[in-house]
Amino acid sequence: MHLPSELNISKLFMINKKLIEKIVDIKNQINKVLILLLIFLFPLNQQYHIRPFSSVDGFIIDYLIVKVSIPEIIVFSLFLINLNEIYKIFLQKRFLFLIILFLLVIQSILRSNYFLLAFYENLLLFAIFSLGCLFYQNLEIIKPKLLIKSLKIWILFLTLIACLQFLTQSSIFNNYSLTGEFPYSEDYYHIKQKSIFFNDLIPPYTIFSHSNIYGGYLVFLLFLLLFLENGNYLFLGLVLINLIIVGSVACLLAFFILLVSSKIDSKQLRILLLTLTALSLVVFFLNSFKYKEFSNDYSIYRRLYMFDLSSNYFIDHPLEFLFGSGYFNYFQKIKLDLYNYEIVRFFQPPHYAPVLIIWQYGFVFLILILIVILRNFKNFNQNFLRFLLIILVLGSFDHYILTNHQHRILFVIVIPYSLKNKNRV
Repeated sequence: MHLPSELNISKLFMINKKLIEKIVDIKNQINKVLILLLIFLFPLNQQYHIRPFSSVDGFIIDYLIVKVSIPEIIVFSLFLINLNEIYKIFLQKRFLFLIILFLLVIQSILRSNYFLLAFYENLLLFAIFSLGCLFYQNLEIIKPKLLIKSLKIWILFLTLIACLQFLTQSSIFNNYSLTGEFPYSEDYYHIKQKSIFFNDLIPPYTIFSHSNIYGGYLVFLLFLLLFLENGNYLFLGLVLINLIIVGSVACLLAFFILLVSSKIDSKQLRILLLTLTALSLVVFFLNSFKYKEFSNDYSIYRRLYMFDLSSNYFIDHPLEFLFGSGYFNYFQKIKLDLYNYEIVRFFQPPHYAPVLIIWQYGFVFLILILIVILRNFKNFNQNFLRFLLIILVLGSFDHYILTNHQHRILFVIVIPYSLKNKNRV
């Protein structure tokens, strides 16, 4: 009597099963396309700017502009499509620890004078972090051969632009919409910088907003290429040429530390990392009170002055030291001190990554991250220790590893590979 009904239910189940399989197949195809786009487009610089509150007392501040780029759209899309898989990954992790970090981030957003910027930036960071976790769990998603081709193409392309910019001392395409290249001449005050090798020549920016950012990015591209494919002496030489004409001390130091680290074992790497960390802390704390001695060198003077400014502010505001000042409230907090000194009258975050983290999220947040690193320190493979060395060197001289969107997107690929890949550099 009930056979027809049972057949209908069975038929309906089969239809639903096929529909689900088709949806999953479509999702997988979209995933493949988006990951392919990410692999080949991750260094793109072009951004759409939204400026609801981009100035402080009339000073336009680049970091207070909401920016949207193609790689960020790809990351957001991958994050949304794989939300279910990401949720399952988080359930397997230290959920309480993540909740504490999440609450520290939320309080920073809620206390920010730039809520829209704070919400967007942290949502992007969360999407990047989540995608990195997804790639770590499924490293085969990113095809190594395609990634190697992409890295080589980008290094060649950037080297070509860098050399032409440096030789002609001008923009090559001069088209931000097409290539992401900024105007490149002395007419733009922010372009000129001091180089340790070529004081009278403008260093190349290629498609980045600053030559130092370009140099640091190249070091990470080389790092990724070297442990994916050994023996790339041609690209090693190209990156060195780039770093010489860029003339950044930090980038050259990171480059040579990367080479040195390739010749030592894990134990020596850990000793080197701990030694450089201690040295970085000592140098900054000792020199922060001697910035006036560097009045002839604006680059050093500004870095030390901003560090000293931060230290004094945290002493006077211990709660903000522990829990941050609110996302990007830094500019409002110290603007009067910047007005008083012509040498440092420019609005940039502190050029020392740990201090910027404290301003944004607080010392408690930073300590929790360091505890996780230290608890797993003995288990890190050589490649991730090398990655931490590069982060330490560049983060001790500048903030772009935290604030530049191109570096953030690159870390989605670099960190999972360096954590899991055990090939030698």
